[in-house]
Amino acid sequence: MRKSRTLFWHFPGYLEGGNEQSTDPVFRSRPVSVVRDGDWKLIENFETGKFELFHVVKDISEKNNLIDIEVKKAKEMKALLKKMQIKTKAPIPSQLNPQYVVKQVK
Repeated sequence: MRKSRTLFWHFPGYLEGGNEQSTDPVFRSRPVSVVRDGDWKLIENFETGKFELFHVVKDISEKNNLIDIEVKKAKEMKALLKKMQIKTKAPIPSQLNPQYVVKQVK
């Protein structure tokens, strides 16, 4: 059996191309940092400063945010994410882009 590894991805920008069927009609991605460790995935949203925690095996569609329920796991995952951000010197946005204007979707 293959040992699982921790995955980390960091995307501190916007990627246009959402659609009306997706959860975001404007963007395919917003500024986030993510860590996946085993069955758990933690997402840090740089726009809101909020975190989401998902058990991706039991909740493959990531509909049930467990951040307030799995407090111990959330703390562990946040520490892991922070460690990875520091280790990789990931640039963390400190403010929203003042020149950015959200496009209205019809």
